[in-house]
Amino acid sequence: MADTSPNAAFLQNVFGWDVRGHSENLGPEQDDLDDLDHALVTVTGLGPAAGSPGIELLDYHVGTRRSISGHAAGHDVATTYSVLKVNSVERLRADAEANGARFISAAVTKRDGCRSMLVVGPDGHRFLAEELPHGNPEITE
Repeated sequence: MADTSPNAAFLQNVFGWDVRGHSENLGPEQDDLDDLDHALVTVTGLGPAAGSPGIELLDYHVGTRRSISGHAAGHDVATTYSVLKVNSVERLRADAEANGARFISAAVTKRDGCRSMLVVGPDGHRFLAEELPHGNPEITE
């Protein structure tokens, strides 16, 4: 069983997200979705207050799940990450360091002027934090 509370705390403390809800999923549909027999999954939904899409943390009470490899390089085809917009990558770095995060990259500035960095959460999930353009707090995608 994977305890998702460290991951929830990480998202709350580093990205300022709130818990949106909890549920337990089980039954034939969940079994088919996870390719497990008698799957029981506790789902914790988190997201920003502004109503943007969030993330669901899954805690499997049965079945064996593969852990995320910490050895894949950022350019490896097996590497995945979530892209999150932040007001300041420097503030993110400070908050993430205070919460025991690992970093795959230092803050870099891309050709378009966007600053970004790759940070790793407590369970190995990777987040590409991209700084919002200064003076424009809204995400337009």
